[in-house]
Amino acid sequence: MDPERDLRYMRRALELARRGYWTTPPNPAVGAVVVAGDEIVGEGYHLRPGAAHAEVVALEAAAWRARHATMYVTLEPCNHHGRTPPCTEAIIDAGVQRVVIASEDPNHRVCGKGIDRLMFAGLEVEVGIACEDALTMNRRHVLAASQRRPLVIAKTARTLDGRTMGPGRTPLAVSGREALAWVGRRRSEVNAVVVGSGTMLSDDPRLSARRTDDSLYERQPQRVIVDGRLRTPPTARIFGEPGGDIVIVTATDMSRSPAAEELQKAGARVFGVQANGTGTPDPRAGLEALNASGIDGVILEGGGRIMADWSARDLIDFWEIVISPAVIGEGGGMIESAFDPPLRLGPIHAEELGIDLLVRAVPAEDEIDTGTQEEKEKPCSAVS
Repeated sequence: MDPERDLRYMRRALELARRGYWTTPPNPAVGAVVVAGDEIVGEGYHLRPGAAHAEVVALEAAAWRARHATMYVTLEPCNHHGRTPPCTEAIIDAGVQRVVIASEDPNHRVCGKGIDRLMFAGLEVEVGIACEDALTMNRRHVLAASQRRPLVIAKTARTLDGRTMGPGRTPLAVSGREALAWVGRRRSEVNAVVVGSGTMLSDDPRLSARRTDDSLYERQPQRVIVDGRLRTPPTARIFGEPGGDIVIVTATDMSRSPAAEELQKAGARVFGVQANGTGTPDPRAGLEALNASGIDGVILEGGGRIMADWSARDLIDFWEIVISPAVIGEGGGMIESAFDPPLRLGPIHAEELGIDLLVRAVPAEDEIDTGTQEEKEKPCSAVS
């Protein structure tokens, strides 16, 4: 074991992980390097949900040279079947001899299980090289896992002059074809799409993952409505449209009401959670209930009130804002009217989606590891 050598290759794995930082949520950013002798023979990083994990990409690049090699990976390899097979099995099957891991995965489905599987198979495993830097980069994933709630991505679309609704609070559709295609694919990458009851009443959305030709993606998110007073009508379009399961989160007392029974008859599952001071479902309790049911990543699509409430409680981990090149001059501005004081985001990442601009950001108080600071060698724990 050579700590300086291990740190050098782990730094490279961290560089690779950062390439996927903005595209992997709700999954963590992960990088991997396969080293045979003193030569890097394979590299990889996780690009987006549903794509191959970093370990598999690196092993495919290394091919036969992975046998008896050392793998450096920034986060504990998974040992369960999700959208992809377990990475531990791919590492074992490739004949890797030693695995150096920066940090345990704080996700309760993984934490320690991947390490145990590799050690049981006879591999040499080292944990803790550049651990603090790996956890800093995935700070929001660590936070969500430690709170036993899903990672939350807030998504909204708006015009250049900040409008999210037309005159008289009418629905506003200004995004181009590429942005609409991205929205459909993005929904298919998470476990659930969440809206408040106000959005449900004003927009009557379907909340399904669809292509631009209106065909459904094979993988559909659960459709979640946060509705403290159960105002969602059983005749809403969502009940007659194909898609993922429909879940309504309400206050405990309302979950036993006649309105809840009607919604259950229409096809919804009703979760009752503790209410806050205003009688509405406590956001953290609602997210914990979703997490307990197997949901570990959600997109919050509105409206402004629920976004402001969740943001004030530090329950929004990433923001994705589609800005369309349109100026309508009159209409509603969901974000501006709901946040007081203003929410500050940064750092940000921008990319073009056809005629639209996609801006991704995190809350400004987060410190994202840019790779310029000295990586730490001491082991650390993934969960405080």
